[in-house]
Amino acid sequence: MNWNAAPAVTNIFNVGMAAAVVTLTNLNQTYDGTPRVVTATTVPGGLSVTITYNGSGSAPTAAGNYAITGVVNSALYQDPRTDADGE
Repeated sequence: MNWNAAPAVTNIFNVGMAAAVVTLTNLNQTYDGTPRVVTATTVPGGLSVTITYNGSGSAPTAAGNYAITGVVNSALYQDPRTDADGE
């Protein structure tokens, strides 16, 4: 028997990032001159999170109010409130 080869086919598909939620904790702290570190948990659990304080990676040592941001570091997950570019 002779068989004819199937023609070449190109398939295209997109794989999106899964949603991850970051919850920041320990946000109200008492000034004591030492770095005041915020903690984070994620859903799903165990994801790496980068925390910044007014845009800096260093925890503040001075009294005051700081804008705290927690972003998941993962090629597989993103905050569902942002697109793939983080915007």
